[in-house]
Amino acid sequence: MLTDSPDTSTAFARLLTDSQAKLYAFVFAQVPDAHQAHDVFQETNRVLWEQAASFDHAREFLPWAFAVARNQIRAARQKARRDRLAFDDDTVARIADRMSTRAQALDERQLALAQCLQRLSAKQRSLLERRYGRDESVHEIATRLEQSANAVAVTLFRLRKTLSACIRGAMSTGATS
Repeated sequence: MLTDSPDTSTAFARLLTDSQAKLYAFVFAQVPDAHQAHDVFQETNRVLWEQAASFDHAREFLPWAFAVARNQIRAARQKARRDRLAFDDDTVARIADRMSTRAQALDERQLALAQCLQRLSAKQRSLLERRYGRDESVHEIATRLEQSANAVAVTLFRLRKTLSACIRGAMSTGATS
């Protein structure tokens, strides 16, 4: 049970919440059955929460969470050992290593995206927020901006292309550190 201060509890809850997509992807990549992956994911979250007080906030959260998930995956695999579709230990280790590497690359890509978005004008960021943040259709945006849908679509295409080039540039130069 979490016994630290409310600030520590809140910080841990935020770390846990922010890592959910990556943690689920990590588990799902190693557990072939979607229902079993969901069960392992839930059990991993339960164990993480129970061990929250032992988490050292000076360390990175995701590698620690992945280690807990590996243990839960291993336990689930032992229960399902009779299943012919179970991965062997070497395969699971290779998948875990690859997912850890991809999670780090995704973090770097997200940081690059945030930096690239800051280079855009407020008007450009607003347009992207409407389309992808609020999920407004191109036609809705065009109507509100009193522009043609084609003009909005072209602008969005150019912004995506600009962001993609910016991200590639930032990643190749290591400017996301």
